[in-house]
Amino acid sequence: LVVRALFEKRFGRWGVGVGLSYTYLVADYEMTNNMRLGKQELHYVGIPLYASFEFARLGDFSFYGALGGQMDINTAGILFENPSSYAYKCIEERRFRDKTLQFSAQARVGAAYEIVEHFDIFVEPVLGYYFDTPSHVHSLWSDSPLTVNVALGVRAWF
Repeated sequence: LVVRALFEKRFGRWGVGVGLSYTYLVADYEMTNNMRLGKQELHYVGIPLYASFEFARLGDFSFYGALGGQMDINTAGILFENPSSYAYKCIEERRFRDKTLQFSAQARVGAAYEIVEHFDIFVEPVLGYYFDTPSHVHSLWSDSPLTVNVALGVRAWF
């Protein structure tokens, strides 16, 4: 799940923007023949920076493409271990925070609906590449750095 709030300066059909992004990653895990079974949840706050181009407008709807990057900061991580694990000592819940910054490059296409003048809501399929980090935390981004997701959000522009 990705949710964004963006601010964009437009120059005709072109724009540059910055904002805040929230990403929630959740995954089940299994380590060494059921020795440890559980679920991992990761919460990230990101700062996207991008350039966009509006290629079509139909009334209050606009369609665009964007290229840019994002820096994500892990704000919380939680491991929930399944009691049926065969581990010597079961970790029922462990909270942590990974201080390694995660950088990515992103290409997006989107559709937006202008609710009021200079303010719209949007949906964007996003193709992202997440660069390798020295983090000890495994996630979708470290296991499969090329990802596709969908972002929802609001944007103010001027």
